[in-house]
Amino acid sequence: MSFLASNTLIAVPGGLTPISNLKIGDLALAWTATGVLEKAIIFSSGSEPGGRLTAMFIRTENSTLIVGLDQKMFLADQTLKKAHELIPGRDRLFKADGKSEEIKGVFAGTYHNGGHSCGHRW
Repeated sequence: MSFLASNTLIAVPGGLTPISNLKIGDLALAWTATGVLEKAIIFSSGSEPGGRLTAMFIRTENSTLIVGLDQKMFLADQTLKKAHELIPGRDRLFKADGKSEEIKGVFAGTYHNGGHSCGHRW
């Protein structure tokens, strides 16, 4: 299952918003090798805190991102890689501000504070 922690900030036109705030029809920004696209959300679903989700914890220089095992991550080299395939010290995450951050660690664990998943059509 692909998800992000419910409080993960998602790039939208005009700024950032927690993923759990996105509703069907809202616009989110999607990064591709050829640029940034505005895409309409076509599904949005989440779980409440207290549940148990198997997650990947991706530690960077400044934060820890909590995602599902198969969550595709957009890397600084403009490729996509599933969270469980990331290589610390080699892969760099692409950030909404156009900069990148080195991945310092990747590990699996259980997350209890709620997850959320949204999607759009390519």
